[in-house]
Amino acid sequence: MSRSRIPPGADSSAAALQRLRAAASEVTPKTKTTATFTKAALERRLDGFGLPVGPAPKNSTSSTSDTQRTDPLDVYFPVKSDGVHGGRVVSPYRVRELQALRLKVELGTATPEEAAKWAAVQARAAELQVAGFDRQTRADPAAPGSTAISVIVEAVNASGDLSQLDRLDNFRSRLTPEQQQQYDAMLAQLRADGRIQFDYRDGAETDPALQDLALRGIAAACFNDPTLLEHVLSGAAADDGAFEIIVYPGALPLGDFYPGNPDTAAGLATPGNDVAIDASSFYAFLSSGDNALLHEFSHLQQRVQADGSLGDGRVPADFPWPEDFDAAFSDPDFQEFLIDHFLGGKPPDDGALALGGSESWPTLQNLFHQFPEQLQLQSPELYRLMCRYTGLDPLRQTETPPVQLNGQADPAQATQALTEHYDDLAGSDGFIDRADLENALHDPDAPPEVQAAAALLLSSPVWLDALDVGRDGGGPDGKISRDDLDAMTAALARLGEQPPEVPTTPEQARAVLRQYLFLAEQTRPGRGGPTVSDEALQKLVDDPGTPPALRAAAELLLQPRD
Repeated sequence: MSRSRIPPGADSSAAALQRLRAAASEVTPKTKTTATFTKAALERRLDGFGLPVGPAPKNSTSSTSDTQRTDPLDVYFPVKSDGVHGGRVVSPYRVRELQALRLKVELGTATPEEAAKWAAVQARAAELQVAGFDRQTRADPAAPGSTAISVIVEAVNASGDLSQLDRLDNFRSRLTPEQQQQYDAMLAQLRADGRIQFDYRDGAETDPALQDLALRGIAAACFNDPTLLEHVLSGAAADDGAFEIIVYPGALPLGDFYPGNPDTAAGLATPGNDVAIDASSFYAFLSSGDNALLHEFSHLQQRVQADGSLGDGRVPADFPWPEDFDAAFSDPDFQEFLIDHFLGGKPPDDGALALGGSESWPTLQNLFHQFPEQLQLQSPELYRLMCRYTGLDPLRQTETPPVQLNGQADPAQATQALTEHYDDLAGSDGFIDRADLENALHDPDAPPEVQAAAALLLSSPVWLDALDVGRDGGGPDGKISRDDLDAMTAALARLGEQPPEVPTTPEQARAVLRQYLFLAEQTRPGRGGPTVSDEALQKLVDDPGTPPALRAAAELLLQPRD
């Protein structure tokens, strides 16, 4: 269930601003001044602007009197003085208005009058040399505000141009251009995935922009971990072929999912492994850069077991350091931050950890993917763990091999890392064994490529055994030598950069198996050369690290023969 922080002063209804605007447009001239001020004050609150309700303070450092203004547009650019130098700045009370005006022009939805006004504002800002004009009038994906959301969503739903939602994508805005291309490819796959379906209930209207923003939350939650994404989607769709995102127009009734429960919620990972959201709260959270689907989908990630099925859990099964996670998350200073930031300063009544248990992983996901500055400041250890797990460092914008217990690390990179760091890894007997790999995985000073290699071998018996017997063949003895690593390097080189295609016939399957014979256990000489037992073929099918073409070949060869 979502317990994300609602932006200070944010209205939970996405329609509130529209209702207010309609009311303001109907006031009489006698009440126009008061109504206009009230509208502006509420807009500031809805945008999470954090300003007091009331007129802008009139003082020498932040405003310009009417007699001083030489142009009507100067209301947007008061004088700001630091006591030594004075200059023009964008009025904090006008930022949202200017951002909306700029967005309409850039999106092609501005009226001629609005376009002319924006051009005049730009010209006046240039004339006055207004500090930070371009930056402040550009909507920030980390805190776009409800006004920008309204303008962008309306434009996207009218034009169908989903790329404009990049303006509201906090996570994507933190990626490098190369990572953004990877993210966009992942998003395209989600858009085309027929298992993902939207179910609108209680009169909620179809909203294409909301649908794509929801998919972006999923993409962010699983970026650099497509295996975890597939486990969630396939598990959720196991019964009826669909993973549903259920959309309510307002607070969702928990009784729809837990009969007899009278409460409501803003979001929910359902008992049936679907997700339900309140559309109005979704947009309210988004105004402060928080995509609620990232949080709710992270609840489903918690349920992924080691075999890929969905069950109960606090962290995904491929996360390598649950004990370190628990220790850092329960640190008193971090708990104090969570209480202040998410719970309004009020500790849980039952004395439990703030957002602990089932809320701990989604909370960490929220912070790391959308507010990494806060996480790094409040818990450097949790930030470090997430950088290693995802392979991303959003603050430094660097990338390393992800450290995940899913058998998906690159075998060639893993072999190279073990070779280069062999002396540091090998035990007193001069070999690398399972204990050495465990030590490397849990050593915070180990290079990320070494930890990724250790994670591959510890989560994939097929690759561990193949390296173990790489030099001489035969059965595994639990020891990896330099010669074993050299033999694996040579075997991978023979495969080439292009992996074999997935076979569709037994003949093709046997050809693929011959290419990957170094991964097959229990080979023995035969009249036609080495053979592989059904037991060994089944091991290939069950292992998470088995290459897709080899797994398909093993499945074909295990089928009953005519």
